[in-house]
Amino acid sequence: MRLTLFAAMTAFLAVIASQANAASCPADPERASYAIWKVGELKMKVEATGKHPCGREMTCTGGSVKRQVKRICRWL
Repeated sequence: MRLTLFAAMTAFLAVIASQANAASCPADPERASYAIWKVGELKMKVEATGKHPCGREMTCTGGSVKRQVKRICRWL
């Protein structure tokens, strides 16, 4: 019984910690995406999904520095 209660409390605390980290994520997903993919790493019009250091996932479609097309990102 104790092991089950311990496992449940550990899982609960992990959820609380991940929610606290997600709350600390930057508001702008496009700016936040540079922590995952540096300039030039995403090919133009190619979609990629990754996890930000704050714990939230995002999807971005690559742009082009040469063509002045910004990448488009959104939080999942």
